[in-house]
Amino acid sequence: MTLRDRGPIAGAFSRPESNVEASFTGRRGFKRAQGRCLGEKEGDVEGDEEGGEQLVALIVALIVAFLVAFPTPVFCGHLDRPRSREDPGPPVSDGVQLELERLAFWSSDDIAPLVRKRNMAPRHWRVTAESHTDPPHILMTSFLHCLGNFIGLKTLYARQVNFTQEGLAHLCRISPLAEIVINWCGVFPGETIDTTSLQLRTKKLRYLADDDQHRNVWLSIVDREHLRDLEAGGSASVADGTMSDGPAFPNVHDLKFNANLSTIDQDLTLLSKFPAVCALRLLACGDFHHESTDLSSLCASDVLPLLREYRGLCALLHIFLPKHTLTRLIIDVCQPGEFISQLHREYDHITMLNLDVNALDQDALSTICGRFPALLDLQVYIFADIGEGEYQDGINPVATDFFSAFASDTPGLPSTLQRLAISWDFHFQRLHSDESEDEPVASLDKIPDFLASGRSLGGNARR
Repeated sequence: MTLRDRGPIAGAFSRPESNVEASFTGRRGFKRAQGRCLGEKEGDVEGDEEGGEQLVALIVALIVAFLVAFPTPVFCGHLDRPRSREDPGPPVSDGVQLELERLAFWSSDDIAPLVRKRNMAPRHWRVTAESHTDPPHILMTSFLHCLGNFIGLKTLYARQVNFTQEGLAHLCRISPLAEIVINWCGVFPGETIDTTSLQLRTKKLRYLADDDQHRNVWLSIVDREHLRDLEAGGSASVADGTMSDGPAFPNVHDLKFNANLSTIDQDLTLLSKFPAVCALRLLACGDFHHESTDLSSLCASDVLPLLREYRGLCALLHIFLPKHTLTRLIIDVCQPGEFISQLHREYDHITMLNLDVNALDQDALSTICGRFPALLDLQVYIFADIGEGEYQDGINPVATDFFSAFASDTPGLPSTLQRLAISWDFHFQRLHSDESEDEPVASLDKIPDFLASGRSLGGNARR
């Protein structure tokens, strides 16, 4: 079956209800699928005077069903397969031809409008400095030229793709996308990008890399009015880049970005450009200098007036905690004392707390719960990796304190609490060299009563 010989299949694909998210296996894979369909069903219609028509209809139905079951198509923007004397691999020219065949199939008039998701990635992840690649541009140029055929495309994932001005222009001409994921993508060496002539419309943009220069290219061309969800990676201060220039992002509801702790006061001032954010995920790099960083103006400001969920560092919690719109806290791993130091009064607007700590006793639990009297949902996770000499009579003291805090008759939990989930990741008892961590603990005399009796804590152990 050639790419031109599609006959009745083309008619089936053109039906509005044939709305598929397809993955490409290539023309050969398509023929193998057809052969399997024939092999399985040919006997059912043999001898029937209308067998020919029934067989065609059956093939069409099975192939359409087969395509519907496919995952997302992957197009290799370039070949990048490390070679060795032991495993030289196929010639690069063969790989290029195969990818061009794939592209011809998926970009055809019958198939392209049905595709909802596309992946652009190298054939293999770059694992060595020495690799053989196809001639520059040959595959990427071909793909970008036919990008406009995918009129129903909703999601585009690109990894390790170097774009040109022409390629970005093709991408910007697509109808608005639901999501674009950019993973370590850059610009062809020597290529100059004129961002003023480009505007990329998407509801969700995720930039997954520490490359600040190329991050700024994408932030320069994205349509800020259309954007609803933004994840901006990078390691340098976002205040030094494009995010601080130009208009605001007035409709972004979910924001995730890396803040540089050494310039955190500058980075957080950018939050004023996101007036509609409801959920903030704040990642961080660098060192936080409490003494030299003045965040008092931010604490008293009206940035993020609609914020409902904060997820991030404990050290920055005091900036957002006073906001009465805030109801959900998801705090990165910290020490209980560090978290408690951020709590200066009762916060009855907080109804959900997810806390990761490296230790927790009854006093800390009671203090924390006392600051959140209206909690409906409390989730606590503890990770404690103690040294060999820190066990007490073979028992992990951190584990004992943790379990005892929740096993107490008066743990100090809020009366409003509807859900309690606790999880942990540590050894309760020291394992000797001849013991397996999968074996049951032998000496039960050191285990608290509530564990030995199997008392339910409403949680689980993470492994």
